[in-house]
Amino acid sequence: QLALALAAARSGAQQRARGHLARIDGAAAAEVLVVLADVALIAGELDEAMRLCDEARSHDPSHPGMQQLAGRLAQSREDMRRPLEAAIGQFLAEEKLEEAARLAAQLLVRFPESAVARRAARAALEQQRATQAERQVKDAEGALAQADLGVIRSALHAARAAAAAAP
Repeated sequence: QLALALAAARSGAQQRARGHLARIDGAAAAEVLVVLADVALIAGELDEAMRLCDEARSHDPSHPGMQQLAGRLAQSREDMRRPLEAAIGQFLAEEKLEEAARLAAQLLVRFPESAVARRAARAALEQQRATQAERQVKDAEGALAQADLGVIRSALHAARAAAAAAP
C-alpha cells in the first residue's frame, strides 16, 4: 500500500494516494503526505501544502522530511509576503497611509506574522487618532471663540478623551 500511495502521490494523483493512505498510518502515512505536500508546493498551492504538512506532522512529528518541507514552506510564504511588504513600505514612504493600511489589513489576514503590516496598521490608526484629536481641538477652539461654555466643556472633554487614547 505504501509503494502504491507514494507512486500516486509523486504522479500528482492525490485522490488515488488518499485512497491508499486510508490503509496506512504512522511514519508511512507521513511519508505519503510529505510527498503530496511537496507536489502541492511545486504547483504553487501553498495553503494546501501547509495543510498537508500539518496532517503529516499529526501522523509522525519527527518524520525526516518534515524539517526540509517546513523550511521550503516558510521560504515560499516569505517569497509571497515580501513584495506586498515592499508595496506597504512604498506607500508609507509616500505618506499614503490609507493605501498602506488597506494593503496591511489584507496582508495580515494571510500573513499575521508580518511585522511590516502590523507597523503600517498601527501607523494608520495613530494617524487617524491624531486627525480626530486635531479636529476636536479645532472644535473646542471654535466654541471658545463663540464663548458658549456648554459647547466648550463638551469639546474639551472630547479632546481630552482623544488625547488620552492616542499613544
